[in-house]
Amino acid sequence: EGEVSPLSPEIKEPIERILSESSEGRVAAMVEDFEDETNKESLLQMIQRLEELLPTLSEDEDAVKSLWDTVMQLNGRESVKYHETVNPTLEWKMCNTVTRLLLHYDFLTLGVVKSPIV
Repeated sequence: EGEVSPLSPEIKEPIERILSESSEGRVAAMVEDFEDETNKESLLQMIQRLEELLPTLSEDEDAVKSLWDTVMQLNGRESVKYHETVNPTLEWKMCNTVTRLLLHYDFLTLGVVKSPIV
């Protein structure tokens, strides 16, 4: 079985806090208009806060490369290259960051629920 980074309270609590900040009843990361100037600054700050929870190259090079490999498999190598260099939109940055966070902490199987769904 592959290694999964533990979801310690030091990681889980900031993630829950960041993603629970709502905007008009929605998770702020999932706004409809990423180009709206009123949303832009808060979204950039949210992206930065979420990225701080991801490993850096100096901390875990294999994890970083693995996450990017998965993003490239999901979106296509050329698409990722385009969005990272030619057209790095706020929507792309948010989706990419949230995807890497979900993958790294294995939310897809573990989730962030406080108790199992019965």
